[in-house]
Amino acid sequence: TPQRPRIGRTGMRFTSVPSRNAAAMLETGEWAYLDVRTDEEHRTVGVPAVPEYGAGLHCVTSHVPGPMGMAFDQKAWLEKVEGIFPDKQQKIIVGCKSGVRSKAAAETLESAGYTEVIEVDDGFMGWVASGLPVTRP
Repeated sequence: TPQRPRIGRTGMRFTSVPSRNAAAMLETGEWAYLDVRTDEEHRTVGVPAVPEYGAGLHCVTSHVPGPMGMAFDQKAWLEKVEGIFPDKQQKIIVGCKSGVRSKAAAETLESAGYTEVIEVDDGFMGWVASGLPVTRP
């Protein structure tokens, strides 16, 4: 499936790719995988297995339970991400369970000045369905 540019609520553009394309990009060693799911999700179903020689797997939960359901504190989340990726030109692939939270996270990264942001359109569910490698905690 070809890469498709998305225009988010902020008017910023990021590219959504299927999990198979994301896995191939990770194989280059240039891209980091930023998993925005919860720690419980990581423990329960695992995380994408990424090459040891690459920029790594980093888990920073984006959406957390709030009084009105799941809430995304963009400022607090971004501070954590900036601590991991101070270089705004770092190539980052953002993934969640199904491609919803990752789109919001990708928009936030681009709004903060990150220039190399890719989002996994089918999320971890697509990763697993494609038979891609998973690491179990």
